[in-house]
Amino acid sequence: MATEQELRSKKEIEELNEKSNFIGKILLVVGFIIVLIFIVATIVYDLSFWSGIIWGLIIIGFGEIIDLLQKIYVNTKKKA
Repeated sequence: MATEQELRSKKEIEELNEKSNFIGKILLVVGFIIVLIFIVATIVYDLSFWSGIIWGLIIIGFGEIIDLLQKIYVNTKKKA
């Protein structure tokens, strides 16, 4: 069984993980918007906008990387 202090520490880590990923979430949203815009442009106009879709996916990937690195940082900071 986990002690009360361990449970409190886990709650604090989860709260910090949810609050501290502002830039990562912004990159995810911007990436999804770019991907949606270029998918619509590709369907409506021509099939030559694939590079925009790829750039959107790259931005989404950077957002995910920032989220994961922030979670690792918070978890290691709490354990130390």
